[in-house]
Amino acid sequence: VVFAPDFFGSGGYQFYLEDGTGGIMIYSPADVDSYSVTQGDSIHVFGEVAQYNGLIEFVPDSIYLIAQGATQTTATTVTALNESTESELVTLHCVTLVDSTQWTQSGSGFNVELTDGTNTYWMRIDDVCDWYAYPAPTGLLDVTGVGNQYDPSSPYDSGYQILPRDLADIVGCTIGLEEPTDRVIEAYPNPASSTLTIQLPQEGLATIQLINALGQVVAHTESNKNQVTMNIEDLNNGLYIVRLTVGDHQRSMRVVIQH
Repeated sequence: VVFAPDFFGSGGYQFYLEDGTGGIMIYSPADVDSYSVTQGDSIHVFGEVAQYNGLIEFVPDSIYLIAQGATQTTATTVTALNESTESELVTLHCVTLVDSTQWTQSGSGFNVELTDGTNTYWMRIDDVCDWYAYPAPTGLLDVTGVGNQYDPSSPYDSGYQILPRDLADIVGCTIGLEEPTDRVIEAYPNPASSTLTIQLPQEGLATIQLINALGQVVAHTESNKNQVTMNIEDLNNGLYIVRLTVGDHQRSMRVVIQH
């Protein structure tokens, strides 16, 4: 089952699939059998195993589409990127960018270093990923993506990376029991397409703002109810901040809008 986009873009393949026992990257310099990569596709692939800069890959000579809309693999939280995370969907929990100037938005992609305070990791933002067009995220982050490797020299034991697939793969980190459950802001669905429902703490009149990646308030409302639904059909796809203000207290969370 395909669980990642085609990072090649067009005229070839670099995508990832998982069969219940493990993941592998499918690579081809040209399209095969007119197959168009779609996440959730169940496919049958014939070809040869190869290696490129340490990463095991599969070079197809034929691809058959079996079905669409299959259940995709879920991410596993890890504290290291290594051989075991190659071509697997993994999550790094509560990491931050080491140096935001590495977020260059240039070339076919760029690498930035992450840290959880103990370990460091490399994240690659491919130009196919929506995050390529957005400013660097800030604060504590949960980063989900495909484990990758780029190491051009033997013995091929370094160069491990994580490749986010889309905006929903980088979100604010929530540290358990940081606040009582009746004080935590909730917004769903996330990603959202037409409406966004926000669960409010019962503390009095609340001001709710929806803020885009440029820091602009694009939607605003007030309520003393325990739930508000906002229409977001006219908003552009992207990352937004839901900011909730009650009296002198503020809290926020990240949401993704994808139509």
